[in-house]
Amino acid sequence: VYNLSIGRSAASVLNLSMPWGTSLNITENLAIGGSGVLTHRNNSNAEAYNLNITVGGNLTIASGGTINVTGRGYMGGGGPGRPSNSDGSGSGYGGYGGSYQGNSVSYPSGVPYGSVTAPINLGSGHYNNAYTNGGGAVIINVTGQTNVTGSIESNPYRIISTAIGSTGGSIYLITGTLVGTGNISAAGNSLAYSDWGSGSGGRIAVHLTSGNDFNSVSFVNHGSRDTNCQSSTCSGAAGTIYLKKAAEIYGTLIVDNNNYATNPGITTAISSNETTYLGNITLKMLARLEVPSTNSTLVIVDSRNITGDNQNNSRIIINGNLTFANYTSFINWTALTLEDNGQVNNLSDNITISGFKWSV
Repeated sequence: VYNLSIGRSAASVLNLSMPWGTSLNITENLAIGGSGVLTHRNNSNAEAYNLNITVGGNLTIASGGTINVTGRGYMGGGGPGRPSNSDGSGSGYGGYGGSYQGNSVSYPSGVPYGSVTAPINLGSGHYNNAYTNGGGAVIINVTGQTNVTGSIESNPYRIISTAIGSTGGSIYLITGTLVGTGNISAAGNSLAYSDWGSGSGGRIAVHLTSGNDFNSVSFVNHGSRDTNCQSSTCSGAAGTIYLKKAAEIYGTLIVDNNNYATNPGITTAISSNETTYLGNITLKMLARLEVPSTNSTLVIVDSRNITGDNQNNSRIIINGNLTFANYTSFINWTALTLEDNGQVNNLSDNITISGFKWSV
């Protein structure tokens, strides 16, 4: 395709049925007008369809226009993050799902999966196939400028009004520069039901290849919340937001759960069976970040750039390995707690800490 324009003068929906692993190549520009919707075909119990697009010029999404794969991920009952044996607990993707009645022992929730820095997976559906679908998968590579004044969305979808157990999907955007005032979202829902566990947020990653500013585009990736949960801790964990500027070797991970309270074990997680390199970490709004015990390593490139917004509520939980890229004798973090249940590497025998709590 040379140029592609959708919905610039009349309501238009382009629903692509590209099999997993194939891509649409646009030589010049992709423009989505204020009445345009670009999406991919629904999935069921396997990763069959996604939205994988390469744009040789610019991508423009006008106000009211959208790339929207909400509810196009795993259907209810499908996905690696689905709870194994609890109908009332939420699914996981960017983090763990919330547990039924806030009881993670009797009602275990779904687990996280996928990559922080290059997410490509579908979001998981709820335990029961009658309830909710996860978000789909968006992978876009733009040579020039991406203007998001509309939206890019991969949120869960409720088939019935009282269901909140599925997760957000993935959005992976590589672009020269990013401008606009719109939003990019793989976040959960908030509604009142009856002590049900909620799904987690999905995973978002944006890599700039020539720019060093994300302009005024907003990023949203909190978990879902059941406002009727008696324990107030049925919420799913936040998903991950990874933002990398062209001048950076490694980007920033942002975890923001929108002040949705979760149980201690309901955390956002970096990738299992991988080593994840991060230049900066920002935790806020009741965010908890976990390094899992499943052969997982977090490498912190600059020990100065780790911040929270509350020492009691912003937490990094080490169950796997935490490694400082450089030999470190002074750690000056802001307003968070480090729960050290694993292994911390490349520290001096004489260590000074400032600005945070270290719990061993």
